[in-house]
Amino acid sequence: MKDPIWQEAHRALLKFLRPDDIILLPYGDWPKLPCKSTFYGDLITIDDATVFVLHKGRFGAIDKSTLRNIADTWQCIFGNGVFLCFSKDIRARRDIRQGRSQIDYRVLQTRFPSDVLRRFLQSKQLRRRSSCIWYVHLPKAAGTWMWRPLARAFPSRIYFPSFAAFAANPPDIDEYDLIGGHLPISIIEPYLSPEDWVIGLMRDPTERLLSAFLHSRRPTEDPSTFTATMRAMRHTPFRDFIRTERGKLEAQQQLLMLGCDYATGPSSSDGQMYLDRAGAIISANQFLFAPCTRSTEFLQLAAQLYRISSKFSAPTNTNDYALQSSDIVEFHALRDEVRSINIAERQLYNIVSKRFEFDDANGWPTRLRLRHRRAMGSLHRMASARFALSEFRGRARAARINRHSFARDKGLTRESW
Repeated sequence: MKDPIWQEAHRALLKFLRPDDIILLPYGDWPKLPCKSTFYGDLITIDDATVFVLHKGRFGAIDKSTLRNIADTWQCIFGNGVFLCFSKDIRARRDIRQGRSQIDYRVLQTRFPSDVLRRFLQSKQLRRRSSCIWYVHLPKAAGTWMWRPLARAFPSRIYFPSFAAFAANPPDIDEYDLIGGHLPISIIEPYLSPEDWVIGLMRDPTERLLSAFLHSRRPTEDPSTFTATMRAMRHTPFRDFIRTERGKLEAQQQLLMLGCDYATGPSSSDGQMYLDRAGAIISANQFLFAPCTRSTEFLQLAAQLYRISSKFSAPTNTNDYALQSSDIVEFHALRDEVRSINIAERQLYNIVSKRFEFDDANGWPTRLRLRHRRAMGSLHRMASARFALSEFRGRARAARINRHSFARDKGLTRESW
């Protein structure tokens, strides 16, 4: 196991597991465990699992009512920067979510706070807007970098790791301010209202494919967490990979996500049709896309439109170009062939770049900010006050529960305390 955070979870679980357990884990190179192990990818079904390891990026992969039941009735036995681990029965001295009170779900700040799960389960009470922001995360296009400030601004949010997860567990639109993930436009179109926004960043297609290729070849990555396409890029010479149907689709992934109707399935030979459809879609007023080379301006624009912080975070999931020089040489030997495949996607990228420049020059952030000012109103303050009141009531209730439990254990009567 290469990731130290995954190693930490593995070591912590060993002291809790029993031979008759069934543990449900995300795919990864987990060392052998002393019980039966089952694994999940983009979809999570609990079935007969007795121990469940929840990845922080997989809230959207499980039915929300099932996740709420687990949070309410299972014991949380471990948490770190990536995982929360739940047991169906009592195994630890106390639930790690129990801080100063029974429902104060907090752990060390350096760890993945289980409070994030509680907020997710209370997303409807935390909603601030009357409309929804849809974030289309195009892979390897600074998407995670952009998602982070949006996520900080809107606690009422959900992220889907794939469109399969979205299709299996579609969100209640009235419950979220922000819905994001690797979501093709065609599957979210039926859910859009006229007041919603669809936003995202797009990258130069050839550079995006190079980044994806280098990611798949990193020696520190765990191939068992990869998609089938990423595993093919890792284990197949790039010359052979790019000439397969899978390789041609990967070279046009942004075009497919924005212009392909996934009800009929993608084809590498329909680039012009996808270009026409994607160009018409992203030209609509409620669609806001920008080249990732303008990501700083895009974040500042989002901060103005949605009244959020434009605080920048450090880039994540980046490649070490010096370490992978041989992979870069292998890719550049086929660069002309790649460019012949992604012609339509490069045309779409140029449309996105020119539209962002045009709109930016004409000062449309001010117009859009005025348009949404009434919708935003005082919803932010109302949601904050509601959440604060909920916290106060919860802590007061927990204090009463603790007092009664103490009295019962000591055999005290109400009059005596």
